[in-house]
Amino acid sequence: MTESIQHRIVLPHSIDAVHKAMTSEDVITRVINAYGPDGSELLEYENDGTKTRYRARVVVPSASLGFLVRMAASGDVVVILEQTWTRDGDKATGTANLSMEGKPEQEVTLSTGLAASNEGTAWTVEGVIDVGGLLGSKIESTIVEQVDKLVKAEAAYIDKLLAS
Repeated sequence: MTESIQHRIVLPHSIDAVHKAMTSEDVITRVINAYGPDGSELLEYENDGTKTRYRARVVVPSASLGFLVRMAASGDVVVILEQTWTRDGDKATGTANLSMEGKPEQEVTLSTGLAASNEGTAWTVEGVIDVGGLLGSKIESTIVEQVDKLVKAEAAYIDKLLAS
C-alpha cells in the first residue's frame, strides 16, 4: 500500500522573498530547531545564488508518533533531510529526500516547487510513500502526518517572518 503527499500552499509574498527565506541558512536552521528542538541540526549547507543544497538531522519526538510506530521505533525517530532548490526566473524547483537514520532503504523522495501566482507564491510538495512490511501502512501514514506538520510549520514560519 502507498500513501500520497500533495500540498499546495500559497504564501502572500513575492517569489523573490519566499525563495530567499526558504534558502536562507539562518531560516532553515530556525525551522529545523523549532520542529525538532532536541538534537535537530543543520549538517551541511551550500548556496551559490542559483542552487541551494542542505542536509539536516531532524528529531521527531516519540510522543508525536502513533502507538505502533512508537513501539517499532523504540524512541525518537531521527530523519535525515536532504533538500535542493534551483532557481530559474519566476520559479524554483527541487527535491527533498527523507530517510530514517540507520534505515536508508526507507527513503522518501518529494518534488518541491515555487511559482509566482496572482496571490503571491505557490509552494507545492508532492510525492509517494511506499514503505512495505508488516507495519508499512502505519509508518506511511505517520510519515505523511509528519511531512504535513513540517510543511505547515515552515509555511507559517516563513509567512510570519516575511509579514514582519
